[in-house]
Amino acid sequence: MGFFKKTLATTMGVGGAKVDTVLKNSTVVPDGVVEGVFKIKGGKVEQKINGIIIDLSVNYTSSSGDSKARLTYTLPSIKFPLKHVVKPGSYQEAAFSFRLDYNFPISIKKHKTKLKTRLDIEGAVDDTDGDELNVEANIYMQNVLDAFKNLGFKLNEIENERKSIKGRLPILQEFEFIPVSGKFKRKLDEVELIFTGDSTGIKLFIEVDRKVKNPTFLCELFELDEKHVNLYFSYSELQNKKYIEECIYNLIKKYAK
Repeated sequence: MGFFKKTLATTMGVGGAKVDTVLKNSTVVPDGVVEGVFKIKGGKVEQKINGIIIDLSVNYTSSSGDSKARLTYTLPSIKFPLKHVVKPGSYQEAAFSFRLDYNFPISIKKHKTKLKTRLDIEGAVDDTDGDELNVEANIYMQNVLDAFKNLGFKLNEIENERKSIKGRLPILQEFEFIPVSGKFKRKLDEVELIFTGDSTGIKLFIEVDRKVKNPTFLCELFELDEKHVNLYFSYSELQNKKYIEECIYNLIKKYAK
């Protein structure tokens, strides 16, 4: 009977050890630290654990012609070495922490972040625990978003796309704004924004889509109504809301004519 139980635990996961991940705080920001505790419960047989693995996945939109599909990208696994023999019916806790990437996409209704935890048990079907991680804009990103709002822009949509900038995550998050008041209301169709951060600051990739009267075919074909520009702010500059607003205003004004 003991051999039969062990076979079920290793090949089918029946009666094997289980892991439950409890997050200290389910809300975090890009470049923020995710903390929690692994709760490991022994099954009906003794098993040797090599470690615990966390997989983070995010949704993104893939476009092909006029059709769009919602797909999932899983980041490289985060591995926590924990060589341990789990006795039948035993219980153990292990604290963990890891830092999110500077450019990790924030969570919205259609683009959520899933956190899955699995035990690394040699030759066994692992037991998986799933959680949802809520990623919010950090204070620096929020100051930029507030600047657009103060300039009369409304955040219309946030979209994740499978694109990459060298050295960054292969998922880019695009913020789409439309002018609803202020000086740009009748001059622009929309403004799109991408944040790319590092250890010193954040670069803003901005696409300004001008409102063109009677646009020609060539204008639309070559996107002559669009301007691609960028701004860089150090983290100290990103604490100055007025300065951020002035810089964004002056940049957009230059290309809104």
